[in-house]
Amino acid sequence: MGITVNYYLDGTTFSNATKIYTDVDLTTLAPNGWYSFGGKYRHQTGGFLLGESVCPACDEACSPNPTGAGEGSFQFTSNTPGVYYMKVSTGTGVGLIRPFIQLLNNDFMGIQIIHNATIYNNWVNDEGYKSPGNSNPIWLGDATASPPAAGTVYTNQPTFTWSGTAWVQGGNIGYTVNSTTNYNATFATNNWCGNINKNSNTLPLQDVDITIFVPPSVPGGVNFRFTLTCPQLLPAIPFNATRFANAVDACNAVGTSDSVFFGGADNQTNITLTQIQVNGFVYTNQFASSGSPIAGYYKINDITANGYMQVDANGVVIAVGTCPP
Repeated sequence: MGITVNYYLDGTTFSNATKIYTDVDLTTLAPNGWYSFGGKYRHQTGGFLLGESVCPACDEACSPNPTGAGEGSFQFTSNTPGVYYMKVSTGTGVGLIRPFIQLLNNDFMGIQIIHNATIYNNWVNDEGYKSPGNSNPIWLGDATASPPAAGTVYTNQPTFTWSGTAWVQGGNIGYTVNSTTNYNATFATNNWCGNINKNSNTLPLQDVDITIFVPPSVPGGVNFRFTLTCPQLLPAIPFNATRFANAVDACNAVGTSDSVFFGGADNQTNITLTQIQVNGFVYTNQFASSGSPIAGYYKINDITANGYMQVDANGVVIAVGTCPP
C-alpha cells in the first residue's frame, strides 16, 4: 500500500513539472523514486523527472467464456521472457472460477494463482491431473520443447504488469524453477484447466492475482492464451453417493437421488457443465468448495443418462461409461 504525503512541483501540472520538492519553497528535492498523480506516474532520478506514463489498472474484468477473447483473456505472443503480473476482478458472483490455458504447444511456462491468500495449483490436461503438490508455482508445458530442469535459476528478469490495455515494464527480479515439474510427456493439444473456489462476494475476495513466468529458454518465444472465467454456481447432476470398487457394482446401484457437481474438462470450450467428462474436477457442492467424492466408482445420471464415473484421489474424473440397460 502506498503512503500519501504532500509534495511540491516546479510546474503548473504534474505533466509539465521537471522536479518534485518536499517543501513549498522548492528548496529541497524529493528523494529519487516513483511518484503518481491522477492515474499517471513519473520517475524522479538524479533530481529530474522522467517521462509520464499511465498507472497500471488495479484489475481486469473476468471472462464469461474460457476460450473467448476480450476481458479476462490474455494472448501471450512474445519473444520477451520475464515475469508477468495481472490482477483480475471476479465481481460479486460466487462459485467456480476456471483458469484456462489454450494451446501450450512447444512452449512451457510457470504460473501462480492466488485468491483469498490461497495458492491454487491443481490443473488437468489431456494427460490428467497435474500439480506440484505444494505452495510453489506450477510449471506447465510440452516436454518435447526442452523445458528448464528443476532448480534452474534465472536472474535479472524483466517484470511486466497489465495496465488494462498493455503490459507496463517494471524492474527486474530473479526466480528459481521449483523442484516439482508437471510437463506433458508428449506433444498434445495441451489445453489446461484449473480451479478456484469462491464462496463469498465480499470486496476483499473479488480479486485473483496471477503471475506467469516466461523463461528465457523458450525456443522462439511463447504463443498461448490464458483466460480467467467469471464465477459460476455449478448445476447439480444426479448421482448415487455410494462408492463402489468397480463399474459393474456402480451400475447396479439403485437410484441417483444425490447430487454431484462437475467443474468442466480441459477440452470444453463453454461452461455447459451438465455432462461429466474425463479430465475434469468433480465436487460435492455448487461452490466447488467442499471437496470431491472419495476415489472410486459412482452411478451418475447426467445428460447421457444411466452411466458411471470413476474419480481418482485428486477429485478428477478418469473414466466415464454407460451402464447396460
